[in-house]
Amino acid sequence: MKKGRVYKKVISAANVASPIASVLALVHPAFLAIPVISSVANELFSYFDSQSTEKRLKSLQDALEAKNIEIEIFKLKLNRLDEHGTYVVRNNLKHLCLSALPETVDTFNLAMIDYIMNEEQAMTE
Repeated sequence: MKKGRVYKKVISAANVASPIASVLALVHPAFLAIPVISSVANELFSYFDSQSTEKRLKSLQDALEAKNIEIEIFKLKLNRLDEHGTYVVRNNLKHLCLSALPETVDTFNLAMIDYIMNEEQAMTE
């Protein structure tokens, strides 16, 4: 029964994310269906090549998996952010994909995940 619900959610996410999922094959469709993630990814395509964007988004997804955080839980936490928190995530996600030096990617990923998952938002410097 639970598998059926999960499958329906993944199919729904794939339908929502299909325009960018076709370009970002390595990134999970449910991850791309998170509005903040998909809007930043779409915006970045006009500035940067999709391969680099895909690599950075995949690194964020991998960091979530390494911390055993389900995409649905991550999405719920992200959707609960206030306006300020949403802009913090959008700006940091854009920086991660466009400007972050390769050696800082892991640190950015962990800081963003901690910011989103904690009840009291604060980003380590």
